Amino acid sequence: MDSALHQAKNEYFYRGADHFEIAAAYAYNVSQGHVFTHGNKTAGALMALTFLEMNRVTTGNLPADALYHGISGLGNGVSKAELARIFRHHLSGKNAS
Repeated sequence: MDSALHQAKNEYFYRGADHFEIAAAYAYNVSQGHVFTHGNKTAGALMALTFLEMNRVTTGNLPADALYHGISGLGNGVSKAELARIFRHHLSGKNAS
């Protein structure tokens, strides 16, 4: 878990990542790091959405099918960058910082 959390921090400190890229890093690193026995993708999705909400990005506008596609596809063709694009596409605007 520590590794997954630190990798997301590195996105910010070393790449200057925005909120959407950091949220995608949380989701990706938790889901692919097999931190838990079961529910890694769910935990990653919850971490990403919680991070966005804590940073004043309202996640209620994110369609469930877009979230499902992005999270379920991690490790199967959906990259961190693609997940960040999904978040940015649906959540950017006046609610995004």
